[in-house]
Amino acid sequence: MSSRAPHLQRLAELLTTLPLHDFLKLQLVEEPLGLRLPASPRLINGTGVVHGGILYSVLDVASFLALVVERPAQNAVTVDFSASMLRPAAIDQDTLVHARVLRAGKRLAHMDAEAWQAGQLVAVARVTKALINPPAAP
Repeated sequence: MSSRAPHLQRLAELLTTLPLHDFLKLQLVEEPLGLRLPASPRLINGTGVVHGGILYSVLDVASFLALVVERPAQNAVTVDFSASMLRPAAIDQDTLVHARVLRAGKRLAHMDAEAWQAGQLVAVARVTKALINPPAAP
């Protein structure tokens, strides 16, 4: 069994319980771990391609998911985000987004994320998150 298997249910719940994730219809991809952003005309910007803000958001979410696998007992918030759009992302194609943890220290974690369509890299991001303890249960 994969070392990340126990965390897959938590990851799937995160994707279905948060309104933005639900609106985007994000889907968990297990191998390699990441996200699928389904094609949708709701994602369109004024030039007829996927809105860059949506790609930024999904790159950030994928970075968080990669971190949750390594640090399941912690939560994290984004403190720095830098992204480059490499080519337009078509609204009629699913986008696959994967991230990896470069380093997770005591207070900060650094991740790289990539968004792909039809085998072509469409966007990359470098994400830094501050590690925090999850809120206590009521």
